[in-house]
Amino acid sequence: MTATDIVIAREMAVAGIGIAMLTHAVCAGDVKEGRLEQTLPLVTIPPVTISATFLERRHLPRRVRAFIDLIAEAIHEKSAAG
Repeated sequence: MTATDIVIAREMAVAGIGIAMLTHAVCAGDVKEGRLEQTLPLVTIPPVTISATFLERRHLPRRVRAFIDLIAEAIHEKSAAG
């Protein structure tokens, strides 16, 4: 089976339907609780592009700008930490 939604892929793996390529954030609790286990430790998830798109910069609500800044900072910190 295949899934394009990471949450569905996680649920399928927990149900024993197959294996899934999941981010640590999505599966850490399941691994800790023994519901999932790492099977291919040498396989890595390829990097993905994250983008935020908005129509006009002039009328961008402050809360949207704050969200974009928060996400950018989190990504930068995660990248710097390795």
